[in-house]
Amino acid sequence: DLWRYDIVRGKWEYIKPDSAASATTGEPVGYPLPRFGHAAVVVEYIEGNDDAFKRYFMYVYGGMGPQCPNGGICNDVWKYEIPWAAQAYYPKYPDGEWIRGNQWTKLKDCPFGGRYRHAMVVTS
Repeated sequence: DLWRYDIVRGKWEYIKPDSAASATTGEPVGYPLPRFGHAAVVVEYIEGNDDAFKRYFMYVYGGMGPQCPNGGICNDVWKYEIPWAAQAYYPKYPDGEWIRGNQWTKLKDCPFGGRYRHAMVVTS
C-alpha cells in the first residue's frame, strides 16, 4: 500500500499507483513487495537548466518481508515518481504517452545484498 499524509487537512489518503512497463519486455513491472524496516528517500530532479520543470522521485531499498528472498531480507530497489502537478505540466512526447508520474519502476537489485533498519541520505 502507498499512503500520503495531508498535513493541512490532517488526513491520510490512499494512493493507487500505476504500474510502469518494462523498457525491454513491455510487461508491467508491478510494485514493491510488502515490507517493513526499509528506507526511503525523496529526490528532486530538475530537468535541463530550467528550474521550472521539476520532477520528484521516491527511492525505496531493502527491508524485511515474508516474500523477499534471502531469509526475508529484501535487496530490491524501487523508484516511484510522485505526481505533484497537473497533467499539462508533464512532458508528452510525439510518439508516446504522457509521462506524468504515479508509477513504480523496479531498478537493478543491490549487488551487496539486502538491508533492513538502515538509512538513506540524499545530497545535491
